[in-house]
Amino acid sequence: GEGNQPLHAALLRGGTWGAMALLRGGEQYSTVPHMGRTLADTPNSAGDRPVHLVGEPLLLTLMSDYGANLKAPNRAGALPFHTVAAMPGVAENGAIKIVALAA
Repeated sequence: GEGNQPLHAALLRGGTWGAMALLRGGEQYSTVPHMGRTLADTPNSAGDRPVHLVGEPLLLTLMSDYGANLKAPNRAGALPFHTVAAMPGVAENGAIKIVALAA
């Protein structure tokens, strides 16, 4: 969507490996100033940070390691816990536990 960083776009397309490469590549993939945030914690134009878009435990853990704030609300006030909880399969794969511990 409009205002998405490359990391947001990769996640929305289900690109786990692409998202991991972007995280490891860091700031060189940013398209807007971060205002002190890491790539893993930069919101898109809707206020969603990458962690609001992920239902994959490995990616949630990796994003946390790369500076994502698992407690940050989006512009609508939803925490990653809220957005992840609405995704299918997150109870079974353990993703909900990762964001629940942060909430």
